[in-house]
Amino acid sequence: MTNFSDKTDGTLVELTLLGNDQAYGELVTRHEKAVKGTAYKITGNTYSAEDASQDAFVAAWMKLDSLSDYDKFRAWVCSIARNTAVDLVRRYNATENISLDTGLLSSDIPDCAWEDIERAGDLRDAVARLSEKIREVVELHYFEGYSTKEIAHRLSLPEGTVTWRLSEGRRQLRKGYGIMDKTEYNDKETLVTRVLREVEQLKLWRLKYDKTGFKAEYEAVLKSVENLDDSKEKSHALADVMMMGYWWLPGEKSDEVLAKIKALAEENHNEEVMREVITAEISNNDIKCHFDHSKSVDFIQNNIIPYLKKHSFNKALYSALLTLGIDYHYLGKRKEAKEAYSEIIHNAAKSELCYSSAQARLDYLEKSEGSDPDEYAYFCGANELKRIYNKWFVWNHPGSGNHRLTDCSVLNNMVSADYMFLLDESMKPGDMVKIGNGSLSLLSDNEIITTEAGRFEHCSVFLLDNKWEYDPKTVKTYLCPGVGIVYQECKGENHIVFSLDEYDVTGDGLLPLEEKNKWIYDVRASVPLEAEGKETMEVTFSGKDTAIIKQFFFAKSVSYSDTWTGVLFEMSKSYYKKVNGVGIGELNDVTPLIDKLQTLAEDKSQKRKTAAAISVMRRILDTDPEFNPDFTEKGVWNFYHTYSAKAEKGVVYLGKDNDPFSFEWKDFLGGTNDNMIIQSQKVLYNFLYDILNDGTGCLWSEKWVPGYKEERVFLILYDYKVKLRFIVKEDENVTTQAGTFNNCRHIWFDLSGIPNGCGHDYRGGTMEYWFAPGVGIVQFFRLVRNKEIQDMYWQLTDYSGTGEGYFPLVDGAFRRYEPVDISCGYRAWVEYTFDETEKGFDIIRNACGTLDREGYEEIMRYREQKKAEKEIAEKEKAEQAEEQKAE
Repeated sequence: MTNFSDKTDGTLVELTLLGNDQAYGELVTRHEKAVKGTAYKITGNTYSAEDASQDAFVAAWMKLDSLSDYDKFRAWVCSIARNTAVDLVRRYNATENISLDTGLLSSDIPDCAWEDIERAGDLRDAVARLSEKIREVVELHYFEGYSTKEIAHRLSLPEGTVTWRLSEGRRQLRKGYGIMDKTEYNDKETLVTRVLREVEQLKLWRLKYDKTGFKAEYEAVLKSVENLDDSKEKSHALADVMMMGYWWLPGEKSDEVLAKIKALAEENHNEEVMREVITAEISNNDIKCHFDHSKSVDFIQNNIIPYLKKHSFNKALYSALLTLGIDYHYLGKRKEAKEAYSEIIHNAAKSELCYSSAQARLDYLEKSEGSDPDEYAYFCGANELKRIYNKWFVWNHPGSGNHRLTDCSVLNNMVSADYMFLLDESMKPGDMVKIGNGSLSLLSDNEIITTEAGRFEHCSVFLLDNKWEYDPKTVKTYLCPGVGIVYQECKGENHIVFSLDEYDVTGDGLLPLEEKNKWIYDVRASVPLEAEGKETMEVTFSGKDTAIIKQFFFAKSVSYSDTWTGVLFEMSKSYYKKVNGVGIGELNDVTPLIDKLQTLAEDKSQKRKTAAAISVMRRILDTDPEFNPDFTEKGVWNFYHTYSAKAEKGVVYLGKDNDPFSFEWKDFLGGTNDNMIIQSQKVLYNFLYDILNDGTGCLWSEKWVPGYKEERVFLILYDYKVKLRFIVKEDENVTTQAGTFNNCRHIWFDLSGIPNGCGHDYRGGTMEYWFAPGVGIVQFFRLVRNKEIQDMYWQLTDYSGTGEGYFPLVDGAFRRYEPVDISCGYRAWVEYTFDETEKGFDIIRNACGTLDREGYEEIMRYREQKKAEKEIAEKEKAEQAEEQKAE
């Protein structure tokens, strides 16, 4: 056996990459204690540390070619172990169940409490249920204290086999602790079967919103698939795995990767993957054409459908037809929409999710015929449910509505944002499952509730506390055995109550899912919207551990509550009227609502938000030529918005865009020459905080000290893959209209990858921010086009309220920023007001962008001239074509 003890780590890495496995064995032996020690500091116990270190060495071996400095193997593998250990702790802290890593599998438990001894007994019972080969090594290792080497000698097995069986034993015993567990180990299965099983397990990541840890497992499974011999199974699995990487890994989301996946799906006729490829292609086209429904229809009809029909991809075809129908609906073409949905129903099987979704869309079109869209709220769609590890999950849930009334689906309200978790009938009263940032609790299993459909006893009452920042809400749901959901109260953006009115149900359990089961609910909403309507749910397909439920909600009469919240909501939703039922058209006069909102504002938060909202709304009305013929300025870029903000561990974050009361009015005009176009671009930067937060991941971080550097790739906005280069420069003094600020922290970053002409390219490029101690941002710099043409600064011009740090969150603080040297009739500014509430901090944004009347009329004349020139050119071209044809 070769002696590697005199070799450096760098040499051993090189030898390993050349195929010498013994060299890697030396690396493992040399650094095993350091890696286990790193993991132990995080897990706090030996067994978890062993798990983490084993996984770390495997991951390091698979990614060894990515190590840039071979001599730094020790630090690198320790960092992998640290991340692996953190992920392991996070996974098992997410459950109230006992972990195998508490030491209870050890025979040495003299100080255990009696309840822990009982739980240890439960674990011994679980071990007894393992398969004979796995049970044998688990008992020898954990209950009798033998090492893996001793077990291998005792059972005449390779040590690697013992290690594998121990790992599988631990995974099986943890079953029920989360959705990522492996299926039972079978040492007789073929390599292909094992790899395909790993692919199916990888698919379960779709049930977790938080994809932390996915990349490592993805890379491991991808390598396993790539190492298979060429076959139809390999091609199919490779398309499956790469499609998951495309959705969930920033580095995989590109046109080139999508094209490769499409070729693989076509090669092995992978229907599921092709459906997702088509979804991605349609989405990418929507972004490129700025979500123009007419262009989307053309793309689907002329590119997508012919391709799918040619290659007989029926499932993907139904999905494309469903999207086509929705586009037709938004264009007001109800007849064409019905034809698209009808084609699905006539050809698809009932087991296809699109079949039920199309039915729900037709229900909506029939119900809304002849009604004014401003007078009703609706939601229609379907849910595909799957039972996994004896828990029900929502696997797919296509649906859409007019968003006048959110949370108007009794079934969707039961689904958490993180797990897409629906129901666990094994829970007992008092049990709580932590899900993402929230939790699901079973409050009782013996409640009585009376609804319009009757009196229901022995109801289980589940409480979902969903703290997902996109859709925070609490949902209390009553389920009666043999009936299903009988009552629900949802407190989110709206306060909505669902009460069972009629039902026709057969089957057992808390949610009977026999085909043709049907429930009809009375739905009542209050604050900020008041509405009464009906929701119908029907099981359209039921199979083994799967079901499809069609949903349709419709409320004909919708009004706004006479409260501050209701009036602000009404103003934000009714300040414009649609043209032909779709799109943003003309402004409505909401002056009475402005006056009413002022009288209803009571506390400081309402008054601050009211002042900003009224400022923006009056500016929108005053600067619109159609609404106000006497306008002096034309509105081009005006916004009202409230963000959540928080400071945590030295980092200040801007919350996600989830303000239901926000509103805007924009008509970006550009200019008639280069200078005017450049001046117009300055207006776009009243998104001052958004650009910083999206580009760097936060508003401020304490790690931003002079000399700090960072590079990474990630997704922002509409899933643009961007590369960030970030540098913190030396502190500087900055003078603005608001004063002179000393020792300002100066950050520089470049964000590349947002396509030119996509409508969001102003969010990328080279930018700089200066932060003053106690104040926050005092100056912003951006290259407009390029340095030779124009530099652009925004500066702090007025402020009040100071605090600690470089981005202090202070109640009542005010910041106003304006661009330097803006001209050609353009004017812009943004004001931020900081508001501390019971839930944390809000930042209220009042953003202004206008062009004076003279500049606006100049642009209108210029456009008319260009339009006339184009018409003349097209006419001349047509005449020339006719002459050539005649010749």
